[in-house]
Amino acid sequence: MKTPAFWYKKNTFYEYLLYPFSIIWKISSNLRNLMIIPKKFNANIICVGNVIAGGGGKTPIIVKLAKLLKKQKPLVIYKYYKTNNSKKVKMVNLRSSASQVGDEPILVSKYAKTLVCSNRLDGCETAISKGVNFILLDDGLQDKSIKKDFVILAINTKQGFGNGKIIPSGPLRESIVSAINKCDCVFLNGNSKNIEKQIGNCKKIIYTKTKLVGNYNSIKNYKLIGFAGIAHPSNFFDLLVENNFKLEKKISFPDHFKYTSEQILKIIEIAKENNFKIVTTQKDFTKIPNNLKSFIKPIEIDITFNEEVFLKFLYNKIGFH
Repeated sequence: MKTPAFWYKKNTFYEYLLYPFSIIWKISSNLRNLMIIPKKFNANIICVGNVIAGGGGKTPIIVKLAKLLKKQKPLVIYKYYKTNNSKKVKMVNLRSSASQVGDEPILVSKYAKTLVCSNRLDGCETAISKGVNFILLDDGLQDKSIKKDFVILAINTKQGFGNGKIIPSGPLRESIVSAINKCDCVFLNGNSKNIEKQIGNCKKIIYTKTKLVGNYNSIKNYKLIGFAGIAHPSNFFDLLVENNFKLEKKISFPDHFKYTSEQILKIIEIAKENNFKIVTTQKDFTKIPNNLKSFIKPIEIDITFNEEVFLKFLYNKIGFH
């Protein structure tokens, strides 16, 4: 489904209507966590999570960590999400099917060994059996079953904490205070004095910026049609405009949308009629039928930050030298 617009507005009808269900969500989550004892694994487990349901900017961070920790040969663990795979654990590569393993794991597998699993405990067991000493855990902030050695909270200031309410009346998976208390550092994309104030001085803040990677001269002088099936498509469209692309038409799909050939052909038809070039995100590109990929240009992004400061902080925390 598409991210509800009211999650990012204050004092809406739906926010108050759904508030009782948010209380139930919070209570049931707390009760469930009381019955879980975290398991410690013989590996350095680095978790990248967020407090909102989608759109916190985890994927670029995972990719960056995979590159920075290349010498340590990390393995990235994802949990199955909207896939039709019945295997407990499955290794991923660039030829994997997005319908079986998801879009993000395929993208990340370009930079590090990657697996998907139905249970993160099984994923960690498999990683350990392969002799892995560094595990990158995607989206495990709310998973108490695993003892993490280092936790990163990803925050994009464009979305921030939304209306500040718990699912389903808002985008929060847990309270802001709870999420901040769990993490060792915050990766903050953008600037927001209000968010910095909520984080406080007790947590290390790594300020990040998003940039484009690659050569786009072949499309720079064309009018573009852009499409995206991510939590916040506007982030992608805004990035194109900020980099002076001539974005004429935007098409938004729900997060992790599974494209059919007919849907892509319709976009190609619109592009031909208007002499547009077509662009999309790297994640969406993994789900496009192979015979239609030549019509579409994926936009590659990267994040920049003070890598030396971060790595020193990380290695000191986990005791790695």
